[in-house]
Amino acid sequence: MPVPKPKEIYKREINVADADFDVNDIYKGVKAKGEELEYTFFEKQHTSRPQKYGHEYEFKFNFYKHLDPLVMYEIVVEMKFTDVQILKIGHHGNGFITVKASLTYDYENKFGTNKMKSFFYKLYSNAAKNELKKKYVIPLDSDASKIYEVIKQKLDFY
Repeated sequence: MPVPKPKEIYKREINVADADFDVNDIYKGVKAKGEELEYTFFEKQHTSRPQKYGHEYEFKFNFYKHLDPLVMYEIVVEMKFTDVQILKIGHHGNGFITVKASLTYDYENKFGTNKMKSFFYKLYSNAAKNELKKKYVIPLDSDASKIYEVIKQKLDFY
């Protein structure tokens, strides 16, 4: 039986051009908010390198939360800052940030091991569609929005 695929629930992007921000503050704020929401944090990528017109910083975070044997949440935050000039307080430059959230039902593939389990799982999924949305999709959307709001706050978008 096929392995379940994640379903994208949330996607937001921020594009910053010629602005003042603090890369370290954004990094710490996103990590702290993910931990506050009780997600497991994995840093997939962290690069810092000098470029012709300033520094370049690139981060990729994955936040995971296993709710029960049926559902797993994943929030991916990708940040890339280019042409960054280091100031006395903070940084100045360009940035592109993406926040994505996805939901994987039956991530352990317990219900896809044989045709009968798969049939009952599909029947349950169709019958309880609204309840599953209330229980899983809406909270994931809310968590991803909270992480997005932290980033906007750290970029002084309010």
